[in-house]
Amino acid sequence: MPASPPTPPTTVHFDDDESASLVAIDDGHVTFELGTHTLALSTATGLSITSGATLASDGTIVSNITNAGTLSPGNSPGTLNINGNLVNTGTLSFELNGLTAGTEYDQLHITGAADLDGTVAIVLGFAPELGDSFQIMSFGSLIDSGYTFDFSNAVLGAGLSWDTSAFGSSGILSITTSESAIPEPGSLSLLALGAAALLVRRRKV
Repeated sequence: MPASPPTPPTTVHFDDDESASLVAIDDGHVTFELGTHTLALSTATGLSITSGATLASDGTIVSNITNAGTLSPGNSPGTLNINGNLVNTGTLSFELNGLTAGTEYDQLHITGAADLDGTVAIVLGFAPELGDSFQIMSFGSLIDSGYTFDFSNAVLGAGLSWDTSAFGSSGILSITTSESAIPEPGSLSLLALGAAALLVRRRKV
């Protein structure tokens, strides 16, 4: 029996605020082009994105969302507002193409609780510099259920690394110096010996 062809991507464009009873995205890649409009989902259980499925959206979705697939905020890039709670066991994917939130990098705003397991994946489209920062998320509260970061598509320049220390409190990622830029213990010992030798030489002069 031949394999079923993959489900083609689906794009739904909204010209006004809408209400719907969508319960789940089970397969394929669905894009909501909401812009400044609001999609209110009238389901008691909220919206479920199942494993293997992808939802890319900007605008505002009024619903609780459970993501076991891929949730891609924004519209290359853009901002997605979730008026509700988010439970994530899949992937949250953010594009960073510059320093301006909502137009050059993706943002995800959650009015309720963000319960994060799974992966926060960063896709980098430019070369950030030391001190740059990106508030990719905001939330009413964050529950750390074991999420990890994927920077495999966000490799930085020499001497730089990602600082994730402020993400849990404010959703911010920033660029700092990498550990490789700090001298290794052996190098520090050599520097100390060199300084001592220089001091002895100066005393003999």
